[in-house]
Amino acid sequence: MSLAPSTLVYELAVPVDPAGWESWLIDNLLAEWRPGEWNAEALLFTGDFANPLTWVFPCKVVACMRRSLTKGGACGSCTARMRREGLTADQLVIIPGTGRDPATGALPRCAVSQDNVRCGREVSAEGLCESHSEKWPRYLRDHQGANRERWASGIALPMTARPGCGVAGCADQVAGGRGLLCRYHAGRRREAIRRGAVCSEAQWAARDAPWLAPHQFSLVPLAPLVRLEFLYALQRREARGAQIAPGTLRQTIGMLLTEDTLAAVDPDRFPVNSTNRLYTAHELIHWVHAGYSEFRGLDPAQQDTVELRTLGLSSTKTRSGRRTRSGTASLASIQQGWLRSLLVSWARLKQPESQEFSATRKACIVASTALSLRPGGGHDPAALRLVDMDAVVDACAVTTRPDETLYAYATRKQRKRKFGDLLEFARREDLLPELSPKFAVQSYHRIPVMEVQEEDEAGKAIPEYVIRQLDEQLASIGRDRAYGPLRPEDTHWLMKTAYMVCRDTGRRPREFCGLALECLRYEDGQYTLIWDNFKGKRLKRSLPIEKSTAEAILAWQRRRLQLVFPQHTDSYLFPAIGQVAKTPHLSSHEFGQVLRAWVDGLERIDSDAPDEDGTPLPFDRSKVFAYAFRSSYAQRHADAGTPLDVLMALMDHRNASTTMGYYRVTIRRKRQAVETLRLHAVDRRGNTAPFPSGVSYEQKSVAVPFGGCTEPSNVKAGGQKCPIRFQCAGCGFYRPDPSYLPAIEDHVRELKADRELAEAMGVDDFVIRNLSDQVTAFQGVIERMNERMTGLPEEIRAEIQEASRVLRKVRATNGRTLLPLTVVNRQETNR
Repeated sequence: MSLAPSTLVYELAVPVDPAGWESWLIDNLLAEWRPGEWNAEALLFTGDFANPLTWVFPCKVVACMRRSLTKGGACGSCTARMRREGLTADQLVIIPGTGRDPATGALPRCAVSQDNVRCGREVSAEGLCESHSEKWPRYLRDHQGANRERWASGIALPMTARPGCGVAGCADQVAGGRGLLCRYHAGRRREAIRRGAVCSEAQWAARDAPWLAPHQFSLVPLAPLVRLEFLYALQRREARGAQIAPGTLRQTIGMLLTEDTLAAVDPDRFPVNSTNRLYTAHELIHWVHAGYSEFRGLDPAQQDTVELRTLGLSSTKTRSGRRTRSGTASLASIQQGWLRSLLVSWARLKQPESQEFSATRKACIVASTALSLRPGGGHDPAALRLVDMDAVVDACAVTTRPDETLYAYATRKQRKRKFGDLLEFARREDLLPELSPKFAVQSYHRIPVMEVQEEDEAGKAIPEYVIRQLDEQLASIGRDRAYGPLRPEDTHWLMKTAYMVCRDTGRRPREFCGLALECLRYEDGQYTLIWDNFKGKRLKRSLPIEKSTAEAILAWQRRRLQLVFPQHTDSYLFPAIGQVAKTPHLSSHEFGQVLRAWVDGLERIDSDAPDEDGTPLPFDRSKVFAYAFRSSYAQRHADAGTPLDVLMALMDHRNASTTMGYYRVTIRRKRQAVETLRLHAVDRRGNTAPFPSGVSYEQKSVAVPFGGCTEPSNVKAGGQKCPIRFQCAGCGFYRPDPSYLPAIEDHVRELKADRELAEAMGVDDFVIRNLSDQVTAFQGVIERMNERMTGLPEEIRAEIQEASRVLRKVRATNGRTLLPLTVVNRQETNR
């Protein structure tokens, strides 16, 4: 770098040594940066379209040597000619040797030559320089009929070149043989003087840019210090994968002409969500501030806030991995200096994605809080011991959200893992030699699974009465949202089908959005959905679905084949739009936005709670989102008494405890259900036998498969000591209620099957008679309870049905859906 330090005095945002800052910049600039493109002497960048890191491309017009700023486009000159002459790129003819040189920007030289010596001056008109343009008419007057080409190639004497223009990087010669400026820059100076500028030729030459082609930019117009800052930021930005776009940088330079130093410029002056030039200025100033802090000896770890882009975070949304959006993260809650420094060093070396950095930072906050309560506050890494790590793990196990509710098990486990990974990285990279080897995560450090009894686990599910209201207004979903080139009717069709699949199958958003085009299988009169469990890494799963759902999918498949979508989306039921989509299918984010806009735009969605006038209150629309339909699907099955193992298979869970979460019922709901059903208990003959209280219902009976039992010895043994081996229909202590109706009906079917098998085996008559009598007795119980239910008012029946669903879920959770004699293996397996 040949720039000499400037003697100017700059006003900085904070006191600083200007000469030292300038010297630091010079020392930290790359000496060999962009050879062949960057001219350090002239402060001129000339983009090479062969360099993939430079945003310039060859003109698409054959024989044109100029550059285009768009891939597959034409240069500005050819674009103007095609528009003016009404020609296409293939029809346009380029005359060689006219205009400025596309690579250097220099004007062509005069055509006069003699003895292989060519005139060194620039063309002024008709291929001749200014001097020869004046001499040729005079020669023609004296020599009528003379040939200009013969005169230029053997008669006229070549002229020596004039001095070069005083503007750095300008390839033109001074105008008229005197002064410092060429014709181009002299004209620019005269125009500036007419606008009121006061400047000498030397001052103008020191701050004006040369004639620039579209693939060039110059730092000459900037203040001396800003030149160094701009170049430093440009190099640091490129090191993170950014391309050089000469056109954008030329515009950015134009916005910084009045600045004396970028270290004192607020980057927020340039909105990042505006034009490319404003965004680029914002980004470059951030890099200058990062370098300025380093020059002053400020460690980012010592600051309460760090800038994520200059910290080194990567992005999954750009091909280069460069983070393009600005953002900050607070380190104020990390009290230990060594832990802050370790987090910053890890981020710079590993260049993690934003999500990974955020998770690790949160783990450090939890660990820092735990260590601050230990003797010494955890400030000396050499003094940390195993008991300190115990405290950190214990803190991870009980970390809570801002509303003081416990985080999910996976989140608490992640906190511990991320902190342990950070310490291992520090030891592997020797980032913290003084860190005690005793301060490490051990095998016994585990996060316990802590069950939290929520007010109502089913609250995550969308109530069925709300889903019915949504279905009634389904005709409007997706109609007011553009989805690529699709017509509103086709967009509605796509989104309606996606909603129906979401509602009826209970799959996660990513799972139904990513369904294959051929996702249906038809066997033995039953449709099966073929889907992929991405979360569990289990592919080609099968799910029985209703005929109506299958018909909706088939209708969309037929319509989809009539529409035009990008080729890479051909194998998906719900295709993405555009070549640059993150996934080749409809994204869960896109569907979520459509669902949110549709639900928020509906005229009304009523809840089941009335106001003072009896009018239904509005339902909280924020509870309607794509994943909630998965809970609704499971809730429907749980309310219908679907056995745990069946629902576990439908949800594709490997861990029974995960499925049992959909069966959990709060104490309040259970108590309400008991108070309702205790009044409708009957004896084995169907006569009313209500319990005096809810406490009596629970204390003086036990749940057996087909009802309640009040026999004292069996109650004492928790349902394990039935004197007559669970032949409940013949027992005077039998107390069924409507919540047992599904179980009784199932048992009747089992008894009939057992009777047929017994008859085929040729057993004694008393066995057949016993089975038949049990069938008759249980059928009598069913008939009499149904008769009683029919005679009740509709609102009472609805209350009993809801209470029955609640108690069936309680029994499913307790595992009492089978005979007590059955052994159930409850060993959990990994999901």
